[in-house]
Amino acid sequence: MDQHNCFYYIRHGETDWDIEERFQGRSDIALNETGVSQARRAALILQHCPIQIIVSSPLFRARDTAQIIATALNLPVEIDPGLVACDFGSLEGCAINDVMQHFGISERQQIKDILPADGEQWPDLSSRTRLLLETWLGQDTTQTVLFVGHDLLLQAISEQLCGHWCDAQHCVPQCFTSLARGWNLQPVSGSDTEPLTRAGS
Repeated sequence: MDQHNCFYYIRHGETDWDIEERFQGRSDIALNETGVSQARRAALILQHCPIQIIVSSPLFRARDTAQIIATALNLPVEIDPGLVACDFGSLEGCAINDVMQHFGISERQQIKDILPADGEQWPDLSSRTRLLLETWLGQDTTQTVLFVGHDLLLQAISEQLCGHWCDAQHCVPQCFTSLARGWNLQPVSGSDTEPLTRAGS
């Protein structure tokens, strides 16, 4: 994986549950009109990037985002279950702020510490993202990948490669670049999507 110069990641466009700030997880919520527009704007930005293949989560909000981008870039889309959103179990559909208040946490990053027993635990999600990167970045070191997925997947990747979480706005492309001493993460130049809620995954 370290032989790659870079890869890209983009969180899906907005959904109605994002507006309502609800845990989405595996609930298969579709993009709303704003989400579709965000994906189209992201496609314009990504036309300037050396992407050769797009890999998407199987959930509709990510798949539709990926397909809009793929059509604009004339690229294939591969579906990988390893990119599916975190399973929030009994928290699915719940208001995020209410859950945070109930558990006495104030930072979104702390959500990883309160994942319910009937959902996916953070160490398991982190292991899943490691396997995802090994699979796609290890099989062809010359192929530049764009992953289309969800907030917590991006956070797990950023935590592992860069040592911190990142600002995961909807449809703002992020570029992971390999450096001599690890990885750097930054939004793709020209990203002009509106800052929106980070809710829901």
